[in-house]
Amino acid sequence: MHDARALVAAIGLTAGAALILLLHRRLRRPLSHQVRTTARFHDSNDFDWAELAARVEPLVRPPPEALKEVACASVPPPRTDDQIARWQQHFLKHAEAPTPFFKERRSLLEEFPRLCAARLRVLEVGCGNGSSALSVLRGNMGAQVHATDPSPAAVEQTCEAIGVAGFGARLTTEVQRLPTVPCSARHGPFDVVMILFTLSAVPGDDDAALLVHASKLLRPGGAVLVRDYGLYDMRHRKDARTARLLRARPVPEYLRPGGMHRRYYSLEHLGALGASAGLVVEESRYLCVRLRNEKRDLNMDRVYVHAVLAKPG
Repeated sequence: MHDARALVAAIGLTAGAALILLLHRRLRRPLSHQVRTTARFHDSNDFDWAELAARVEPLVRPPPEALKEVACASVPPPRTDDQIARWQQHFLKHAEAPTPFFKERRSLLEEFPRLCAARLRVLEVGCGNGSSALSVLRGNMGAQVHATDPSPAAVEQTCEAIGVAGFGARLTTEVQRLPTVPCSARHGPFDVVMILFTLSAVPGDDDAALLVHASKLLRPGGAVLVRDYGLYDMRHRKDARTARLLRARPVPEYLRPGGMHRRYYSLEHLGALGASAGLVVEESRYLCVRLRNEKRDLNMDRVYVHAVLAKPG
């Protein structure tokens, strides 16, 4: 908006005309610039994770009283059916929002080149509103996606979004009967299983059980693609202050003030989960993304885990 005002002052345009011109300039960025921006995010190393860990670990370290509560099991784990109900409420709440709560992940094929293979069969576990499935179907015309979620509202929104985009013929869907069972066995096997920002929402040891079932649905040589929240992410720091600690080891788990479960992964723990499911780490790293809020004069350091867990061929 400051740029638009400058145009008004400099060349005498009306405010409306200046804004249109400004948007036109921004939308006409060269494709090469868009690709570089995507790649920078995918390979992001805006800060050093080890340095962040050294600085933040004392801030998120649980106080003795919280550890005592966990040891005595006085903090009950969230019930799975309650978590599903909360996600159902979330998707119903945002169904009519003017802009999607989860936006299309347009760089997904660049982030995971396996998704570019011809005649690809993909299972997405925790499809949400279709933001990832849509990207795969749009970017790979030879891909077929089976999208599942424990929330019926999420599955319905995925069907609607992909149908509107014109890719409905290459989509099948299913409401998961259990969060640990990705889909009915009759739909497999798959070349790829996508589990994006879903494992962290599954309470207790069920994330491990989900990976075991996902591995069984893979063809030999296939892979599970994982993106999720990493240790010392900005939200981890907030949850350490405001949420109830459910488990401190091997990685921290919290019940957030809104009643939702959240876990923050280390690469080591994610690799161990993969190994217990018979998967081999093909690719694994932290993505360290620094976002800038100029209005609040604030740097926001986001940490994500990125992994490709392959099933031996």
